[in-house]
Amino acid sequence: QTNLGVMYDKGQGVKQDYIRAATWYHKAAEQGYAQAQDNLSIMYYEGLGVTQDLVKAHILWKLASVNSDVNFLKNSSKYRSVDENKEKTNSRNEMTSKQADIVAFKTIRTN
Repeated sequence: QTNLGVMYDKGQGVKQDYIRAATWYHKAAEQGYAQAQDNLSIMYYEGLGVTQDLVKAHILWKLASVNSDVNFLKNSSKYRSVDENKEKTNSRNEMTSKQADIVAFKTIRTN
C-alpha cells in the first residue's frame, strides 16, 4: 500500500495523482507503517491531494517517529514551530502527548 502511494505520489509507472497517493498512504498509515505516516504527513503539510491541515501533518509525523522510521527526521524543521505550539498547549492539558496523538489519529481515521 505504501509502495502504491509512492507510485501515485511520484508518478512512477502511473499518472501522478495526489488524491490516490493519499488514499493508499492512509490505508498503510492506519496499519502503523511509518513511511506511509511520514509521506502522508508531508501531503497534509503541503495540501497535496488532501486539504492542508498542519495538525494532522504534525500528528502523522509524530506517529512516524514513534514507529521508529528514520525518514521522519527529514521533515523536522518543517514541524518545529508546530511542535513548539503543541508543547505550549500540552503544558495546559492533562493528557500526555502520546494520548493526544492517539486520540487525534483516531479522529483522522474517522474523517
